[in-house]
Amino acid sequence: MRRRGKRSYERVQRGLAWGGLLLMAACFVWWQSLPPWEQSARDSRGLRPEDNRVVCVVIDAGHGGQDSGAIRDGVQEKDLTLDVARRVQKLAVAQGFVTVLTRTGDETVSLANRAALANREESCVFVSIHFDKGARATATGVQTFYAIRQVPRERVVSSWLPFLQQVSLEPTNDESRSLAAFVQEAMVARTQAFDRGTRAEQF
Repeated sequence: MRRRGKRSYERVQRGLAWGGLLLMAACFVWWQSLPPWEQSARDSRGLRPEDNRVVCVVIDAGHGGQDSGAIRDGVQEKDLTLDVARRVQKLAVAQGFVTVLTRTGDETVSLANRAALANREESCVFVSIHFDKGARATATGVQTFYAIRQVPRERVVSSWLPFLQQVSLEPTNDESRSLAAFVQEAMVARTQAFDRGTRAEQF
């Protein structure tokens, strides 16, 4: 009985091993059959207003509600970001842009909901406003972050296949980098603040 049970167990092991190999081979063939990622035909000079390619600006006032953000001398970051977001909205509307605020009051909005709101809009840019609190009281300056890569909507790869993760299909986010440089340059010129440059992050 032990030998028979051992043989059955070995057959099951071999079957699972072959099944796994066949699944990997099938997935590899399917992956190879996907069309290569095509680079956008649009130029990557940046999303300046005069290009007339961006019609909507999603303005994200960081934090809000139970999330106060940084606090210094009783001033909460969530209040500053909302105030600036409203000012930016007025300026953008005056330039003919459609604007969307991720929050209009002191409310908690998850990061997922903020992203979902932006993804529902077409031909838009997403601008998130934050204020940092440095360890040194003398710390100052302006810095602009941009996403390293963006997730294409039309490419959804099953997350249960680790070697086919969607990140391998994402293009370099040149437009976001160019826009960040333009925003940083304009902010420094307008405020005369210390230029801390741009930085790529995947928040």
